[in-house]
Amino acid sequence: GDVNGRENDDDTPKSKGDRKRETIHRVAVANTMFLNLQDQVLAGQTVPFIVKLANEGTVDEEVDIKVMLVGYSEIVAYEDVFLEDEAVKLVLMSLKLPQDVEKGTNLLKVSVRDSNNNEVSKYVSFLIS
Repeated sequence: GDVNGRENDDDTPKSKGDRKRETIHRVAVANTMFLNLQDQVLAGQTVPFIVKLANEGTVDEEVDIKVMLVGYSEIVAYEDVFLEDEAVKLVLMSLKLPQDVEKGTNLLKVSVRDSNNNEVSKYVSFLIS
């Protein structure tokens, strides 16, 4: 009886440690901030913005970022970044708006894909004058 008891005690810390070392892929789009120096965004302009990524997982990630102007599948920007375990990174990107873009509120779709092919997306709205 005693021997088994001790063996079980030994097992407990080990399994806890295993759980800590578990591989978790989780990359989040923490924020998207426009770097618009003018008061208004116009058709045909190049719009700069920063995508803030957070690696909330337990492993380093190669992250693919894709930003698309919703409704204009050809208006796309791509960026690949290396994101260390638990790191946060600001990635400067830009999109050139088409001349025929609709005025008013438009959406950017910001998608990130991690090394494990998990993809998450967020939408960000902005105003075109």
